[in-house]
Amino acid sequence: MKQSIFLQILVICLIVFGWNIFHLAYNYQRNYYDTQLSEKPMILISPYAAMFNALEAQIDTFRSVDFIVVESDSVIAEMLIESYDLGSASDLIGDFNLPSIMKIYLNGKYYDLKQKTDLENIISSGYPEIVINYDDKYWHDTQQKNSVLFRSYLFGNIFLIVFLLIISVFLRLHFESRSNEYWRVFKNSGGNLRLRKKKYWQNSFLICFIPILLAVGAYYGLKYFKFLPIDMDVRFFVGEFIFILLSVLISRIILGKHI
Repeated sequence: MKQSIFLQILVICLIVFGWNIFHLAYNYQRNYYDTQLSEKPMILISPYAAMFNALEAQIDTFRSVDFIVVESDSVIAEMLIESYDLGSASDLIGDFNLPSIMKIYLNGKYYDLKQKTDLENIISSGYPEIVINYDDKYWHDTQQKNSVLFRSYLFGNIFLIVFLLIISVFLRLHFESRSNEYWRVFKNSGGNLRLRKKKYWQNSFLICFIPILLAVGAYYGLKYFKFLPIDMDVRFFVGEFIFILLSVLISRIILGKHI
C-alpha cells in the first residue's frame, strides 16, 4: 500500500516538475524576445527641441514606454566632434542647425499592436514635423514569434493537463483495484470498511500536497540561491494543485461504491 502511494507521488512529482520546466522555458524565451525588442528604441528627429518636452509629458504614462532620452542639437554636435575627431571644425559644426533627437526605449512586454498604434498616432497627429525612425519589420517579426510561442505554450499546457489527469487517474484506479482483495479479507475478518474511505482521503491528501510542496520548495530554493534567474507566477502552482485534486475526485467518482 505504501509502495503504491509512493509510486503515485513520484510519478506526479515528475510530471509537475516537467510542467514547471515547461513554464520556465516559455518565460525564458518570451523574456528573451521582449528584451531584444526593448533594446531597439524608437528614434524621433525634430528641428524643434521644445516639441519633445510636450510629447514626453503626453507619452510618459504609456506602460510600454520604459524611459526616454532627449539629445539636443548641442549634445549631438559634441558627439560628432568627439566621435570623428572634428575639434578643428567645431566652430563650423556649431553654425549648422542640427536637429534634436528623442530616443524612446520601449518595454517589449507591453509594446503590443494597440500600444504601438496609440503611440504613433499621438506623434504623427500632434507633431507632424517629427520624423519617426523605428524598425517596424523587427517589431512585426517579434510579434509573430511571440504568437507562435504562445500557441505552442497553450497546446503544451493542454497536453500536460490531459496527460496528468490520465496518468493520475489510471494509477489510482490500478492500485485501488489491486487492493480489493486485501480489503475483502479485512472486511471478512470483521474490519470496518470506513477505514478504506479514510485511507483513500489520507492518501489523496499526500498525493495532492507533496508534489506541489516539493515543486514550490525547489523553485524558491533555486531562487534563493540565485540558480534560477527566471520568475514563475505562483498561480501556476495553484493550477497544478487544482488539476491533481481533480484527478483525485475523478478517481473517486469512478470507483463509486467500491470504496
